[in-house]
Amino acid sequence: MSIRSEHLNDADKVDLDVVGFLNATEEVRRLEKALADARASADKFAAAMDTQSGEARGRLGRLAAHLGVKEQSLKNQRQRAKHHQAQPDA
Repeated sequence: MSIRSEHLNDADKVDLDVVGFLNATEEVRRLEKALADARASADKFAAAMDTQSGEARGRLGRLAAHLGVKEQSLKNQRQRAKHHQAQPDA
């Protein structure tokens, strides 16, 4: 791997521990962004899902049981997404 940075000296750039640390840190950043994107997507779907009509009644409880979370967590997720949808994009 080639590391280019005005902040690192030549010894830093060839030290395998430094290179490994930088690679791992970059992977963490990538995964955190992917996680944030996935959470936003899940929130969007949670807000849009039908929970009141016909066979949809009780859906949040069934989903919560399936995911092993409290139903209130899913209600909060739906509210959070609805709140974000109501705010205009900046």
